[in-house]
Amino acid sequence: AEYLNHNNNVNLADVAYTLLNGRKNLKYRRALVVSDIEEAKQEFFNQNSAKVQTNICDDGSKQIIFMFPGQGAQYVNMGLDLYKEEKRFRDEVNLCCEILEDISGIDWKEVLYPKDLDVRMRDDINQTSNTQPAIFIFEYSLAKTLMEWGIYPDGMIGHSIGEYVAACLAGVFSLKQALQLVYERATLMQQLPKGSMISVIASENEILPLMN
Repeated sequence: AEYLNHNNNVNLADVAYTLLNGRKNLKYRRALVVSDIEEAKQEFFNQNSAKVQTNICDDGSKQIIFMFPGQGAQYVNMGLDLYKEEKRFRDEVNLCCEILEDISGIDWKEVLYPKDLDVRMRDDINQTSNTQPAIFIFEYSLAKTLMEWGIYPDGMIGHSIGEYVAACLAGVFSLKQALQLVYERATLMQQLPKGSMISVIASENEILPLMN
């Protein structure tokens, strides 16, 4: 914080990288979410800010788990800022899109990050045939980016499409195999009649007497 106060021309990404890879991990840690150096200087000294998290870390007591959600987590332009700013994320997204375009003939970057944000384009990502590959691309690329930053999972768990991401990262499938499988699965599911789903916050014992 003192360094930032006396050095206005530093690159925020360089500061974050140095803190992650060039400094010893200490027990007392503080993390904050900011968009520029000026905001960082303000938030470092703001004890009541919702953007600042201060914790005591007991090394070795906790493990890192990557959790990958399934269909329903998608939205237009998900990860767009990461795509613009983080080379590793952008490279992984581009690689996935290139492989999938060879398989499907579809420009997947236009599905994820459409230039024309009219109603039709906003709806494209919510079509099952597009949703599932798009979620895979985002989750896989984000995981690879975290690993680039030195954040490796001790375990992984996924739901629905997220299971395929976890399996691919674990080496069960190659990236091309996983994308082919996800695309074919999504295409077949798109052809089925529409279904519905309900989520009930209750135990099995509470629900069974109510079921016909």
